[in-house]
Amino acid sequence: MKSFGKVKYRRYAFTLAEVLITITVIGVVAALTIPNLVNNYQTKQQNTAASAFETKLGEALRIMNTQQNLVGLGTTENFVNNLQKYIKITKICDNTQLNECFTEEINGATSVVNLSDESTYSNDPNSPTKAESLKTAKELGKKDWGTNTMGLQFANGVSGIIAYNPQCNANPFDNNAIGISGDKNNIKFSTDCIALIYDTTSFSKPNQKNKDIRLSNATVGDEGCAFKIGDACIKAIAKPPAITSAECENLKSELGINDCKSDTDYWAGAVKYCGGKQNMLTSAELDTLASYVFQNEERAYALGLTKTGKTSWTYLWGDTEYNNATSGVGNYSTMRRALVIGYFGNPSDDGNWGDRARSTSNKSVFCKQ
Repeated sequence: MKSFGKVKYRRYAFTLAEVLITITVIGVVAALTIPNLVNNYQTKQQNTAASAFETKLGEALRIMNTQQNLVGLGTTENFVNNLQKYIKITKICDNTQLNECFTEEINGATSVVNLSDESTYSNDPNSPTKAESLKTAKELGKKDWGTNTMGLQFANGVSGIIAYNPQCNANPFDNNAIGISGDKNNIKFSTDCIALIYDTTSFSKPNQKNKDIRLSNATVGDEGCAFKIGDACIKAIAKPPAITSAECENLKSELGINDCKSDTDYWAGAVKYCGGKQNMLTSAELDTLASYVFQNEERAYALGLTKTGKTSWTYLWGDTEYNNATSGVGNYSTMRRALVIGYFGNPSDDGNWGDRARSTSNKSVFCKQ
C-alpha cells in the first residue's frame, strides 16, 4: 500500500496459484465441451451432405421413372448405364473392383458369421465389414433380387455401392413412386428399385456407419445379429425368466404354445422372450450351431456359450414342445464332445437331445429376428 497525501492506494493482483487453478478449470471445461462441439459440427456436415445427395439422387430416379427408364432393366449394370444419363458419375467399378470406387472397410458394420456358409466361418465377429465382400444384392440385405452390385463415384465426391432390383414396380405415372421426405437436414429418398450404401466423404475417414457412411433401402453387416443360420438373423444369447401358468395360459395362443405346465415355466418364458415359437431355433438350426462350434472351442465362447463345468456347456431351449411337461433343449452332447474332446464318445456321433423339464432354470435361448 502506498500513500499519496491523504489518498491510499492498494495494489490488486492474482497469485500464481489462482492463475493456475483458473487455467486448469478452463482446460477441463474445454476438454469436456470441445469434442462434443466438433462432433456435433461434423454430424451436421454429414447430415447436410447426405441430405443433399439423397435429394439429388431421388430427383434423378424420379425423372428416370417418369421417362420409363427405371423399371425392367434386368441388371445393375443396365441400371447404372441409364442412371449416368441423369446424374453425373465419374467412375464405375464392377463387383470385382469395388475397392477402387469405395472405401475398403465399413466401421460400425460388424461382419456376421453365417453358420450355413463355410466361406464365412473365418470371419472375425468384431472386425469391420469389408466392402469387397458386398458383391451381390444379397449382401445388401436383398436376397431375392439376384443381381450383382457395382461401385460408383459421383461428381459431388460421394461414393457408393449399389444393387438394382429387376422386379421393382415403380409406376411411371405416379409422382410419388420415388419418395423424398424429411426436413432439410434429414432428407431420404425411398424406392424398392435400388439398394445403396454410400459414403459422403468418399475415401476420407472415419468411414463410419451412420456417420459419413449411410444406407438407403439396404442393410450391411451386424444389424443386431450375433450370427446367422441361412437367412435367419440370430440375436445374442439370453437367459429369460420363467412365467407363471396363468401368464402362459393368457399368452399361449399368441405365442404358439400348446400346453402350459408349471408355475415356474422357463421354456414358456423363453418363448415369450423370443416373441413366439417361430422365433426360436429349430432342431435342425441347433444342429447347425453344434456343428459350427465343433470346429473350434473359441467359436463357442465368441457366441456366448460358456462352460458351466468340466464337461458341461450351455443348455439351449429349442422350439420343440412335448406333452410330457418337457421341451426341446439342446443338451448338446454334440456341442460338449466337440469342445471337451475325450470326455464324450466319438465326436462324429450324432448329438443327443436331452428332455429338460420346463421348470428347469439356468437354460439359455437364441432368438431369431
